[in-house]
Amino acid sequence: MKVLYVEDQLEKQLELVSHVFAPLFDSDTRKDLEELRKLAESGFPVTKEDVRKILDSTGLIDACYTLPDALAKLVPNPSKYGLILVDRDLSDGEYTREQIREVLGGEWPSDAALDYYGEKHREGDLILSVVRDKIDAENMFYFLTANTDEIVDKSAEPPDRLLERLYERNLLEKGKVEHVERLTGLIKEFKVGNQRSRMREVFAVFDEGLLPEDVEREFEKAVVKMDDHNAVEDNLARLRRIQEAIYQALSKASDELVPTASLIRNDKGELNMRKLIRSLAEDGTHSGVIKSFAYDIYGIASESGSHHSYEKPDYPPTKYTVIALTYAMCDLLLWFKETMGKVDR
Repeated sequence: MKVLYVEDQLEKQLELVSHVFAPLFDSDTRKDLEELRKLAESGFPVTKEDVRKILDSTGLIDACYTLPDALAKLVPNPSKYGLILVDRDLSDGEYTREQIREVLGGEWPSDAALDYYGEKHREGDLILSVVRDKIDAENMFYFLTANTDEIVDKSAEPPDRLLERLYERNLLEKGKVEHVERLTGLIKEFKVGNQRSRMREVFAVFDEGLLPEDVEREFEKAVVKMDDHNAVEDNLARLRRIQEAIYQALSKASDELVPTASLIRNDKGELNMRKLIRSLAEDGTHSGVIKSFAYDIYGIASESGSHHSYEKPDYPPTKYTVIALTYAMCDLLLWFKETMGKVDR
């Protein structure tokens, strides 16, 4: 999971960003932010985009500085985020009604609602109203603001207990030391057990857009559930689907690497995976641990994953089998990333 950080004055929040998000930074990120801070102090014009690029490069933070951009990231897949931090006043990031409607579609929010949120400088409240029923708002949605007026949802009928609780607990003032420290604590809690933090180089495969988001969700779920003894079959099936997606992406990127015509399994265009893995091993594309891991993942996952009937073995796969194959998948994903980097796309 990631943090979604929405702030229309990113270039003015370097000190806050450097302090609050420090637990998620590596040495390169700290160095980049420090250089940017020095440039700003010298009078050099630092832009919102400069800050956004550095935060996004962590692989753990999606930073936005306009309302449409925030909605475009959040609405399609709110489960992608474990923590959502939103500045209530996003008026500095210019936007139009048409841009909002393009993201949200339909008739809601009404012109009156959009005017209200805009005139009151409460665009953050609009973001909450859009996703409040799709997330655990009390535990993951926080306002970072100087605007401490009551939280209003123009689409809800009063009394709204959720908004009352959020106003009491999740409204953090940027200028209050205790609120800033609480926010830093939230970031530290987010990092603990966060798989993206532990496997940044592996998740970079998805951050670079080499595989679609649904495959990313499958992998994240596999990692989170890999030690769940009640999810062995489902996890093995996930790993099989991820492996198939890797080779599908390779076949689309390079017919020379994966000669699709000779490896089609059926009229749906699906790849003959066993034949493909054997072919990659024989021509040396797969070698060393990748050769072994590719066989192991597909062989065990195919024989033992959910929805596959098989004669019950004397020793069925366990959660430890899944853990071993999940880490093997990490190496396969890194190999895939390196291989895609060599393909002329």
